[in-house]
Amino acid sequence: MKRILILLIFSIFAVNCSKNSNKFGKLKINYRIVKLDERGNYELRWKDTLGKKNGYTKFNRPFELWTVLWDKNNDTIGKYSGFGAPQKSTDFYTTDSVIKIDFKLGVNYFYQGYFNKTDEEKKQLWNKNLKRITKYKPVFIDLNNLKKDIPLILEPK
Repeated sequence: MKRILILLIFSIFAVNCSKNSNKFGKLKINYRIVKLDERGNYELRWKDTLGKKNGYTKFNRPFELWTVLWDKNNDTIGKYSGFGAPQKSTDFYTTDSVIKIDFKLGVNYFYQGYFNKTDEEKKQLWNKNLKRITKYKPVFIDLNNLKKDIPLILEPK
């Protein structure tokens, strides 16, 4: 009986720990799509508050928002996925009127907290942060109805 009780308590604990995956929840952003010309060139710009409550600046924080843009044929038409100076925009080209945008939290590899660390310390930090990467539900945008600074709440998948 004692073993069953201990097993039951351990099982409940394990289930609760697996639900708390330490991933990020909803993320509030403002975005804007700017039509650059009549040929179908656009720019997606966004503002987010990621890390702000923890005192991080918009370009010096452990995470950043990555994005991939898709046309109606599910072809990639634009993306931002780190490995460069942190950005809050990406250009794209399409002749479609509706696009799909996937947002995801990615590791900012140029975060100053990684500087002055040994390779092993950096690896441990990156692995810890990679576990927190959060993918958000896709957003569909009508390019015929562009407005300035549209608020959006990204919902985790």
